[in-house]
Amino acid sequence: MIHSSLTLASFISIIVVLTMYVFLAAEKINKVLVVGIASFLLVGAQVFKASGVSSQEGAFGFIANNLDVLGFVIGMMVLVGIVKESGVFEYIALLLVKKIKGNPQMLLFTLGYLTLFM
Repeated sequence: MIHSSLTLASFISIIVVLTMYVFLAAEKINKVLVVGIASFLLVGAQVFKASGVSSQEGAFGFIANNLDVLGFVIGMMVLVGIVKESGVFEYIALLLVKKIKGNPQMLLFTLGYLTLFM
């Protein structure tokens, strides 16, 4: 059995990330600004602080250890941005709705598998 306790830094992280997602979903503020403020708050709250290392050094160290994941996510975002401009997603959506004749239950089922495939 795994036993873990949440620290104050964990609660701060959870609150900041959930608040960031709310602002991102609302789309009232620029996304870059929202993520920048959230990261500033996390570094300022010393969330990434490790023993003998400052919060900023800890954040940069975390990013440096996970550059492969960061590169993958950025690459996928660029790829989706390029494909979105071509209209492929709209074409697939219209084709899908025509094939299933607008059945909402079948649309939900098919979208799940389409997402898995893509």
